[in-house]
Amino acid sequence: MTETAILVLLYNNQPNESKTLNSLLNSIVHYSNAQLVIWNNGPKSFEETKMTPYRNLGYEVFFEETLHNESLAVIYNRFLSCYDAKRYIF
Repeated sequence: MTETAILVLLYNNQPNESKTLNSLLNSIVHYSNAQLVIWNNGPKSFEETKMTPYRNLGYEVFFEETLHNESLAVIYNRFLSCYDAKRYIF
């Protein structure tokens, strides 16, 4: 079981435009045994290769994409059911 699962939900911006993801990149705090789920909720697709910087920090990175602006309740429930962790950060 993973210690921490982190969900960063994006809508209408690229990973490098996200204040949350940039904060993770620049932070001196790094979670060990952590999964980072970057969820693109639309409206445009982006390449999964843009997640390499986060992998380089040691996060196990997962990419989810729903381009039709899925409801937050659906996304949160899917995140909780698909990523088993002791602690969740939204």
